Amino acid sequence: YFQCTDVSVNKKVAPARVRAGDAVEYNIEVTNAGPSAVANVAFSDPLPTGFIFGSASCAVGTTPADCGAPPTYDASTRTVHSNIVNLGVNGMVRYTIQGVAGVIPGTYPNTAYAVVPSGVVDPIQTSNQSQINFEITNTISPVTVTKVIQGLTASGLPSALTFSGTVSCG
Repeated sequence: YFQCTDVSVNKKVAPARVRAGDAVEYNIEVTNAGPSAVANVAFSDPLPTGFIFGSASCAVGTTPADCGAPPTYDASTRTVHSNIVNLGVNGMVRYTIQGVAGVIPGTYPNTAYAVVPSGVVDPIQTSNQSQINFEITNTISPVTVTKVIQGLTASGLPSALTFSGTVSCG
């Protein structure tokens, strides 16, 4: 006897393009298409370096389902972990991970995973993970610019002039 179930992960990020310090929220849905219910599905989401973790939560989106204990965050691996206690047929749980964008511009891929326990057959393993990207487009750090004009003849300016100001992108 073996148990067969089709678990899938669907991940979204909002907003997908941000500036340094902007709020970022991941929403990850873990769904069971059946034909059997499954217990103890391991959820994990290793967060990208461009994301500064704030909080994580789990809520039942469609019954029958049970998130179990709240998700935990391991700062050493930058990973959110959770154990989905029960995921019934057509059941769905939704993880919400909130934080802010870091200061280094770039595109940051992120993949969330759901792994069924041993003894359970999931015929479509490729749906057990979902990857999205978020992009930090620029930083909001000011840059100081100074321009010095000198070397003019005696009939020009009586002394060197200095112009300075601050430029902020974004």
